[in-house]
Amino acid sequence: MKVGIYTPSGPLYEGEAQRVSAFGVEGSFEILEGHAPLIAQLAAGPLSVLTAEGEKTFFLHSGFLWVEVNGEVRVLAS
Repeated sequence: MKVGIYTPSGPLYEGEAQRVSAFGVEGSFEILEGHAPLIAQLAAGPLSVLTAEGEKTFFLHSGFLWVEVNGEVRVLAS
């Protein structure tokens, strides 16, 4: 699935991933290929992206994550 993680200063990650793990205001969750559309508010904590090259972890203060109808995952973070 395509994943994009964006901050006010620019993109942190744009590319393919097998899994996205995030910490939301209501607890942690994972996004896998084929996930239903979703919007979630992110809390301070790690956001991990599993790629073919390995896991990349980003530490966010807050933000929003959404899964689009086409399966793409977008994160707006601070």
